[in-house]
Amino acid sequence: ETPKSGWSVASHSGESIALDLELTPELLEAGVVREIIRAVQEERKQSGFDISDRIHIEWNGNAEFRTAFSNAESSIHAEVLALTSSLNEKLLVDEEIGLALKLSTVKQN
Repeated sequence: ETPKSGWSVASHSGESIALDLELTPELLEAGVVREIIRAVQEERKQSGFDISDRIHIEWNGNAEFRTAFSNAESSIHAEVLALTSSLNEKLLVDEEIGLALKLSTVKQN
């Protein structure tokens, strides 16, 4: 089988599957959100926080990260147990990944 442009096709034992390989802006942004979540979880681990600790996120990022964070702030909070977050333009953005993070625990009543 020859797939049409932008598609990938695989067949095995009489079964075929076709995948649309187009990366839409929504898919690209979802990938950036997953990267933000991964980076926050890694920072939580390196900071020695308990898995149940509620946190505050200070962050800074390039335009791609700023858009993704703004659009998905509530889902990022839910995923990483953040109660609050704020943009801190004083944090130096790592040019390789485009993001800077500073986490702190939030005291709960």
